[in-house]
Amino acid sequence: MRIMDCVLMLFQKRLERVTPDPERPCPKPSWGEALKLMGGPNFLSGLLNFPKDSINEETVELMEPYFEMEDFNLEQAKRVCGDVAGLCCWTKAMASFFAVNKEVLPLKAMLAVQEKRLEGAMQELAIAQGQLDEKQRELDIVQAEYDRAMSDKQRLADEADGCRRKMSNASALIGGLAGERVRWTEASQLFDEQTNRLVGDVLLATGFLSYNGPFNQDFRKLLNQYWRKELIQNKIPFSDDLNCITMLVDNATLSEWNVQGLPTDELSVQNGLIVTRATRYPLLIDPQGQGKAWIKKKEAQNELQVTSLNHKYFRSHLEDALSLGRPLLIEDVGEDLDPALDNVLEKNFIKSGSTFKVKVGDKECDLMKGFTLYITSKLPNPSYTPEIYAKTSVIDFTVTMRGLEDQLLGLVILTEKRGSLVEDESLIEMLHVTKMTSEEVREKLNVAAETEIKINAAREEYRPVAARGSLLYFLVVEMSMVNVMYQTSLRQFLGIFDLSMARSTKSPITQKRIGNIIEYLTFEVYRYTARGFYEVDKFTFTVLLTLKIAMNMGLVKSEEFQVFIKGKSMYFFKSLAP
Repeated sequence: MRIMDCVLMLFQKRLERVTPDPERPCPKPSWGEALKLMGGPNFLSGLLNFPKDSINEETVELMEPYFEMEDFNLEQAKRVCGDVAGLCCWTKAMASFFAVNKEVLPLKAMLAVQEKRLEGAMQELAIAQGQLDEKQRELDIVQAEYDRAMSDKQRLADEADGCRRKMSNASALIGGLAGERVRWTEASQLFDEQTNRLVGDVLLATGFLSYNGPFNQDFRKLLNQYWRKELIQNKIPFSDDLNCITMLVDNATLSEWNVQGLPTDELSVQNGLIVTRATRYPLLIDPQGQGKAWIKKKEAQNELQVTSLNHKYFRSHLEDALSLGRPLLIEDVGEDLDPALDNVLEKNFIKSGSTFKVKVGDKECDLMKGFTLYITSKLPNPSYTPEIYAKTSVIDFTVTMRGLEDQLLGLVILTEKRGSLVEDESLIEMLHVTKMTSEEVREKLNVAAETEIKINAAREEYRPVAARGSLLYFLVVEMSMVNVMYQTSLRQFLGIFDLSMARSTKSPITQKRIGNIIEYLTFEVYRYTARGFYEVDKFTFTVLLTLKIAMNMGLVKSEEFQVFIKGKSMYFFKSLAP
């Protein structure tokens, strides 16, 4: 059991006295001590947890003779000792470990020293890091104060620059507007006067919107004159030069209406104003269809719904327009309206939460923002009940002779004088450049006024063409009294008018050009219209055309015309006592 001697040496146990073994060339093993060691309760755990670093060089030298013996190997140990043979390898492994660990131990000692130094350095680093964090916090505070100071500095610099600019501008204004005090004083007085006249102006405008719709232009003027007399009698101040059109609508909106198809004559503009500004929904007496055409173009972008009272889906169209917030046009109505419209026309809206509802027949419909109602009639002279007048804003869109003349005049100017304004480069420059002083503004306003005078002069120069066109159209309309089949729409007539301007002989001399247009237009209207008449009525049309032209030229008086068509009966009735 020499193996156990090596184990005893490693565990630093006592060995028996060395005595030669008579059977083998080696000392006798310390078997007694070995049995004590193996019999201990902690022998196995001692092997597993053996402190390898405790092996010293002396112990290894004592084991070396045993290792050099030829029979001290694993095979021999297995044959002789059985299960204890593994300790042979363990003792050799411990000796080998010592040989390696002998070089590692200094390194471990150095590692321990360095780890201790590292621990000290880390403590110093933690202290230094704490100091650094504290200084960083102080730096952040100081940096924030610096940034605020720089921001305040920049703000103050900007304010100083702004003050300098304001001072410079103020100096320029004081110098440039030194003479404006008088004008401003006058303007202030004018505003005060306008404020004093505001009540009367509003009364006239309200009366215009509420009551003028059903009447023609002449009767509207009579109403306006009557209202002015009433205001004077009741000592209510108003503007003598009040124009309801300029008071209630701006030029940009008027231009937009004209682009959308509303004629430019005063009556049509007034009608458009009542349509858009009156509180009640409009009912247009529109035999020529001009108002309906304008509404269709005006509301096209708002998804206008067009229907009629006899349409099979009329109720659905009405309910959809109400619930979707779309405009609705009911065209070609007669003298009666559908009772389902009563609540809509009277605006009997029911508030439900944040929305409104309206009853259509027996059904409640949501009323969405954007809904508006237009009603048109082709009847030239309908007889509406007072209830309809109370529920709607009846507007007479029938074309008058003067109104048609203004429309035709606009068409002539558009065709004949199209390039004049575009070629006026100074006017274009005036419109694109805004000056600072009131003197320059006043000068530009004077130029604009002069330009307006030139435009009006050009319009009046071509008025004979428009007058002839208006005369011809209403003569054609009057022929329907001879025979109801003689119907010609205004659209057809305007087509003939445009064709006449395009095909008539051109001339650089304005008066000659006007004569060419009138001659061609008269012949073209006669040719187009007369071919639809009975032979017996062609002569009547020709005579009336001749007399109308002569009356327009002043060659025949109105009284002479009446005598010609009525004879002595006219004077007979005049001679009767009233």
